[in-house]
This record gives sequence, C-alpha cells and structure tokens, in this order.
Amino acid sequence: MQTFYPPDHGQHHPKIEFWNSRADPISEVPQRVELILEGLRRSGQPEPVIVRVSSLETLMPVLTRIHTQSYLEYLWTAYAAWTAEGGDPQGVMPFIFSGSRMTGSPASGLARPGLFAFDMGALIVQGTASAAADSAWTAITAARSLSCGEYSAYALCRPPGHHAGADFYGGYCYLNNAALAVETLRMSSGGQQFPRVALLDIDIHHGNGSQNIFYRRPDVLFVSLHVDPAREYPFFAGYQTECGELDGEGYNINYPLPFGTGDMEYKATLSTALEKIAQYSPAACVVSLGVDTFGADPIGKFALSTSAYPEIGRLIAGLNCPTLFVQEGGYNLEYLGQLVQGVLSGFEQKK
Repeated sequence: MQTFYPPDHGQHHPKIEFWNSRADPISEVPQRVELILEGLRRSGQPEPVIVRVSSLETLMPVLTRIHTQSYLEYLWTAYAAWTAEGGDPQGVMPFIFSGSRMTGSPASGLARPGLFAFDMGALIVQGTASAAADSAWTAITAARSLSCGEYSAYALCRPPGHHAGADFYGGYCYLNNAALAVETLRMSSGGQQFPRVALLDIDIHHGNGSQNIFYRRPDVLFVSLHVDPAREYPFFAGYQTECGELDGEGYNINYPLPFGTGDMEYKATLSTALEKIAQYSPAACVVSLGVDTFGADPIGKFALSTSAYPEIGRLIAGLNCPTLFVQEGGYNLEYLGQLVQGVLSGFEQKK
C-alpha cells in the first residue's frame, strides 16, 4: 500500500490548546507523522510519496466543492488579519462566538474567528493554512491513485480534518481531508467511476465536519463509530437520531459507544457498521483512521488493545472495494506507529 504525506506539515505547530478552561500543551504535534512513518518503514512498507501543493489554484476546484468560499478566504487570511490588529502571534483563538442569537458579520480580524471556529482547541498559527493545504492535497493525491487503478492507499494527513465542516473548523482540523478525498473519487470520470462512496470514520471522536458536509447527499454514505457525544467531544453531534436530511435521509449512520469500550464490543459494532456499508454497495470506501481508540491514548476513552488494530484492518478489507485510509487522530506517541501499521497490515493480509 502506497503512503502519501506532506513533509512540510511542521509549519503548523501550535504550542497550546484551550481545553476545559485550561491552556494545555497540545496533543496534536508534528512528531506524530514521523512516528507513523517509522512504524511503516519497520513493517516494510514502500517509501512514502512526498506531496506538496504547487498553488492554491490547483486546490480550489475540489476545495470549493466541500468548503464555502467565505470560509476558505478566512482561513487563508486569518493569521495576518489577527496579528495586524494586535492579536497574540502565538495563534488565532476566538474570544467571542457569534452564537445562535447574533447574526452580524464583523470585519475585525480579532472577532472573525468567532464566525468560523466552534471550539478553542484549533489555533491558527502562521503556517497553518499552508500546512492544511498540503494535507488536503495529500488526501486528494491519494484518492487520485485509486482513480488510476490502485486498490488501496494511505494518506498520512496532518493537520487532520474530520472535524472541519463546510464553513467551520475545530478539533485540530481546518480542511476536511477525508471529505475532499471522497469528492475527488466522486468527480472521477464525471462521477461514473465511483457513483457511490462510503466514508467510514473510526476515530474515537465523531466526525461532525464530515457529517455536516454530506448530510443531505445520497451518493455518500457516512458511518461513524465514536465515543458517546452526550459525555465527550464534540458533544453537539454524533447521536443515533442524526440520520441525514432531504435526499440524504438514511445515508448518515452513527454508532455512539460508552466509555471503556473494549475489543469485543468495538469489533462487533464495526462488523454491524460494515454490513450497512456492504448493503450500500459502494464503489470505494474512504476511512477516517483515528487510533485514539487505543486504551492508553492520553485523550481517548476506549480500551482497545494493540491486537485489535490488525483485526480492524481485516474487517474493513472484507468490503472488497478500493479503500483509502486518511489519518485523523491518535496521540499515544509510544504506540502510534504500531497501531496505524497494524490497521494497514491487517487490511493488506485480508485482501
């Protein structure tokens, strides 16, 4: 399986995140990419393909199908506008949110983050927009490899993407890499090559951004296994009652699971989810791959063991369709490479 990754991801390196009224060291660090690459090399995977986007113009035809123009313009200019008005150069962080009862659109670079950010855990630093663009291009490039006949690929994206919606960001995510990969597949050959695509999210946190983007579309089945949002981030999305709207009704499936979910319960739920996907008969599957389901993950709430991850890969391979893995979360630096490699190797062994 070919790996694609953006070597300049380190341009995005916030030092803190604001969580539960505390400014804490951020968990989503550049070291994650190098540890995953190290794990893949140890397993004998081929050397990764380096990805850099040549210009924003190259990206825009796909970006504008997923994200709004106003949000993209904000992302490209947020840091400069913030610092020009005296904002802390440590990073852009909203201090006021528009909320449901205020509908104005301020011009102030200090206030505009509150129009687009839904939390205080995704700082925008000077290199964030560039790194996010490269990360998005990594997912798009990997998706194009499937369009060219590859059966599987792995996009080692950083920053991650599944919390980013059409016009909002948060949860370490700025552009929705998995959604962009799905749209790239759907656009292949005028939509004829991949008429239906499944997006399976196995990060511990619900992919609220991905759900937002595809909620009204029947050509993309979104299925997510995640920790119960009644008790854990992102709190306001990921419930079983969220099933899609209009043409997309029935094409959004959530499986919230309790704190402490272990190997057996998780794999049983994943098997049920995969049966739903198989019934949809997708031409391809994109997997938002988070390994923060690991029992020793510092911000996770599940109890999966290392042995669960190869089996997860084997179960996904049972769909028997072209599959793209897009990296999301996973923050135990000691085991990160082993966990990702476990999923990918399990997939390849079953295939």
